[in-house]
Amino acid sequence: MSNLKPGKNFSSLLGTPITSVEEAIKVKRNAILWLAGVSIFQALFGIFFWWISTRDSFASDIHYALIFSAFVTLVFGVVEYLWNSRIAAGIIGVLVLIGVLEWLVGAISSGDYGGNGMRILWLIIAYTIISAVFRIHAWQKRTNTKLPRSKFLSTILAGTFFVILAALLIPPLHYSSYLKNDIKLTEEGEFTSYYDARDQYTFRFPKTWTFKHIDYSYGSVVLFPEQEGASSIQIERWAPWDVAPVSFYNTTKFMEWAESESKRYAEENEATVESVQLVELGNIKVPRIIYTEADGSKQYVYYIYNRNWNRDTSDADFYFWRILVRIPKGFSEYEKAMEAVATSFRLD
Repeated sequence: MSNLKPGKNFSSLLGTPITSVEEAIKVKRNAILWLAGVSIFQALFGIFFWWISTRDSFASDIHYALIFSAFVTLVFGVVEYLWNSRIAAGIIGVLVLIGVLEWLVGAISSGDYGGNGMRILWLIIAYTIISAVFRIHAWQKRTNTKLPRSKFLSTILAGTFFVILAALLIPPLHYSSYLKNDIKLTEEGEFTSYYDARDQYTFRFPKTWTFKHIDYSYGSVVLFPEQEGASSIQIERWAPWDVAPVSFYNTTKFMEWAESESKRYAEENEATVESVQLVELGNIKVPRIIYTEADGSKQYVYYIYNRNWNRDTSDADFYFWRILVRIPKGFSEYEKAMEAVATSFRLD
């Protein structure tokens, strides 16, 4: 039977005892640098995801989740820098352990053990932080010594904060600039012409109508014949998940896909497919599906694919749009006007 006490067993897991102030400083510096580095990585990764979303069909909030995680990580770093808190180190360890256990349970049930790189990294970081905090605490208690403040670490933590702040501010500032500089409205008699310079499309709508943008969703706009009423037209970036859009170079295959999509939607939403046909939008033909919904409302859906788009050479950011025209039961007086707006869509 072992004579080692639980406390000694725990201490031995954390590494060898610290023997000098220089070693304590080094241990603390490494721990804080780990936390600062992870914070910066999360913030930059968040900005990367945001940038991808500006040129894709989705408006993702994942960048805000990453930036929030970066900020929380930085808070732990500041707490450990100032107070060498064993409680904060323990919280880091518990949170990381919970995340690993959740992944492990899911992996065992699904048989998929991939996607664990970040969890392994966090295990290493958590061990490094816990080891540093408890070893420094033991050394301070033994020697009755406090570590001096480090200008280097203060600068690193301050710099990390500004990186996170920049990652937080860049998306709303960029989106605000997009709305201000890339969306052009031109009065044309009784109509307003709407032009999106990023996606290079245009359409016309009656100047008495209203419109709004979906927050941080580039290339998308919603129009209303009345002040945000039940009837609406939504133009949005979109891409099918079940087929590569490149296959839509072939009009026949595009229509076959539209037929399949109409059946899928009708089955899932108890809707009736009224028609699936090619219609002209300027010099291109696109599929249009008309549904009657279970509640009696009608929905026109247009699928528009820019066959000339190329990610490397095109000025436009995207290549595929969906137009949703929603006409509630009892609002049929808007139908012709709304269809006219939808069919005024043109690629620049």
